[in-house]
Amino acid sequence: MESSPFKIERFDYLCSKKMKRAIIIGATSGIGKEVAQRLLSEGWQIGIAGRRQSALEDFRQIAPEQIKIQSLDVTQEDSAGKLDALIHQLGGMDLFLLSSGIGDRTSVV
Repeated sequence: MESSPFKIERFDYLCSKKMKRAIIIGATSGIGKEVAQRLLSEGWQIGIAGRRQSALEDFRQIAPEQIKIQSLDVTQEDSAGKLDALIHQLGGMDLFLLSSGIGDRTSVV
């Protein structure tokens, strides 16, 4: 089986000592939260962003020394500036994950 140069074969690669700062937008629930928790367990410093300030603050309580937070809404014009501020708080970034979105819960399938 031939390996693609664009495919990361293992998550462990991302958790090497060379890469340790991640920015995750949408880290208060779902996939973003799961990835944030995994990176924290691997010793990463993370910057998390989302719309719900209280959820961000609750998450930060897990490991306050490893987590920076920024409330932002990706649909608002000021989101780029807030993201930039979060990157600076973290001292840069090695990994970026955009995991925000909207959904509609319905019982109709």
